Amino acid sequence: ASVSQSRYPFIVNGSERVRFDTSGNVGIGTGTTLTARLLVTGSGATSSTATAHLLNSSNASIFYVRDDKRIGVGTPFPLGLLTIGNPSADGTSDYTQGLVFADTLAGDGSTPWAHAAIWSVGSSGFNGSLLFGTDGDGAGNSNVTERMRINQLGNVGIGTTSYTARLFVSGSSTSATPVL
Repeated sequence: ASVSQSRYPFIVNGSERVRFDTSGNVGIGTGTTLTARLLVTGSGATSSTATAHLLNSSNASIFYVRDDKRIGVGTPFPLGLLTIGNPSADGTSDYTQGLVFADTLAGDGSTPWAHAAIWSVGSSGFNGSLLFGTDGDGAGNSNVTERMRINQLGNVGIGTTSYTARLFVSGSSTSATPVL
């Protein structure tokens, strides 16, 4: 079989596995026209089959895509359509291990700063809380501070991390009053 001059395939055991085209596009596991710089097609064998898996230099999972369309960021075990793994120890609150909303006003993306974040913090016994934070110091840095928390019981605390009511709002005064 002749090979078209517009593509350069790698063939293993009689089957094309990787293809480069003259535009510099790369295709893995695909026999179709390359429509992107990198096009990867999974095998579709099972829901646990990886279509793409990126590892860091320590072989820890950075980004994982399964054939069933589930994506893991920081974990090779996505529990839903998008799962963000948090390697922090229980009780450690680290907004950089969650979803961060950043400003890249510099234009080149070299100096972004965080405006807000949503992240989780675990505790012993598999309990967890969902935290929301903002950067309110106006200094163009990434000093995201927790502003609201939903704990494992569904209670909501605003301006405090210590509360027992269903909704607890801490004011700017020295005393906090439960709202509900």
